Amino acid sequence: MDLPNIDTRLVLSFLTVAAERSFSVAAELQGCSQGTMSLRIRTLEDQLGIRLFDRTHSKIRLTTAGQDLMPSAQELVSTHDLMIGRARTIQPTGTVRIGVAEGNGTRCSRSCWRAGGNTAAPSKSASCANSAATCRKRSRSARWTLRL
Repeated sequence: MDLPNIDTRLVLSFLTVAAERSFSVAAELQGCSQGTMSLRIRTLEDQLGIRLFDRTHSKIRLTTAGQDLMPSAQELVSTHDLMIGRARTIQPTGTVRIGVAEGNGTRCSRSCWRAGGNTAAPSKSASCANSAATCRKRSRSARWTLRL
């Protein structure tokens, strides 16, 4: 049996509607329309194969199945938030190499800077004492390396 991949927005929407007992208030809190909120809940119910809410014109209440799923839904959203928080604290590492073709606005000073083996970024005021022919030759294959 294939398990559905459930978008965490759907689970968060379920928790918000359950807490607020209102699709319109939940939609406002989630920054979407009431119709979008209803669609999210309907999509989640379809993916799970159960009804989560009993709806009337004036009331919304959790079904028994909805009540049973609340702790799991809360844990899922908490774990999701924890993972995102941890991912944001990780510093990227690696090397990025950038090649620039001739005529893309490369400045002679940058190509001279790189050809000289410098590893720090060139200053905006960097100047080049090379001939125009040397600069043109170097700018055809200018490459910069950025180490993270």
